[in-house]
Amino acid sequence: MSVRDYSPSHYDFQENLGLHACLDYVNRPNPTWVHVTGLHEVEKIAGISKVFEIPELFVEDILSTNGRAKVEILEGAIFVQLKVFEGKSELNFQQLYLNHEIVATFAEGPSVIFDPIAKRLENVQGRLRGKGTGYLLWAILDSVIDHAIASADILEQNLLEVDELIQEDHTAVSAADLYSQKHEITSMLHLVRPNREI
Repeated sequence: MSVRDYSPSHYDFQENLGLHACLDYVNRPNPTWVHVTGLHEVEKIAGISKVFEIPELFVEDILSTNGRAKVEILEGAIFVQLKVFEGKSELNFQQLYLNHEIVATFAEGPSVIFDPIAKRLENVQGRLRGKGTGYLLWAILDSVIDHAIASADILEQNLLEVDELIQEDHTAVSAADLYSQKHEITSMLHLVRPNREI
């Protein structure tokens, strides 16, 4: 678990925090971003949810990787759930929770999707440092969309390369290669389409 607490003049980043250390970040005047990797760690997620008062309804969704993309608003909080295409048919389930003091992100596995946001928070002159949790949530969702577009561009480039090979010599591409390309495109479409509802 990592925590980033920030303001225009302050940036605090802590990694591999235990549950008790999170108590230091409750009711702070600055926006705080809590990130948890590993949805299988039920006790850790339940503890974090209790510390930051995440509604039980959302905790059930966080622990389940079978849900569809959705946005829910409850008691002044926003919960976003989506699946992210990581490339080569890999998916990563992401949930984001926002209230007036924190953004909590929960990821099924490691991902590079949040790296651009972390870099922006490190920049003392960046706009993100002066904004609240709502802007942080928007920036994270924007990063997810940017990642999906970049993944689509890679798939398109791969498809163009296969097409050129076929044009030069139709025996240069095997049926297995074509099936692999088709499978990646189909997998991405299945993930991205439901995210449009958000």
